[in-house]
Amino acid sequence: MEPIQAERLVKMNQDRLDPARYDELMDRLVYMEYNQAAYLFTKLKTPSTATILSVVLGGWAIDRFYIGDWILGILKILTCGGCFIWWIADWFLIGSATRSNNTKKILSELPEITEPAYQEVQNNPED
Repeated sequence: MEPIQAERLVKMNQDRLDPARYDELMDRLVYMEYNQAAYLFTKLKTPSTATILSVVLGGWAIDRFYIGDWILGILKILTCGGCFIWWIADWFLIGSATRSNNTKKILSELPEITEPAYQEVQNNPED
């Protein structure tokens, strides 16, 4: 895929991805076919849906199950939402957890690379 296509995919899904890992995503996306990469992005969870689930059904850990954190979901159920403290904290934390999980999910499906193809190389002029 062309670097511009990789950038476009990441920008279209920027609200669902961890911004700290954009460059890594774009570096690895260029080694994948566009259609395959676009399909991977259809599997992403939305942070706003996770937040709504956290507020409404967070006591039963539906928010954690939605984003794929099965172990934390089971622990949250067993502790009654951390005596409701974890439940309330997740109202504010679940959005970033969703973005982080989405990014990890995409990166796990992308091919490993040895040197970046997307990042601009800084030219140091020789004096």
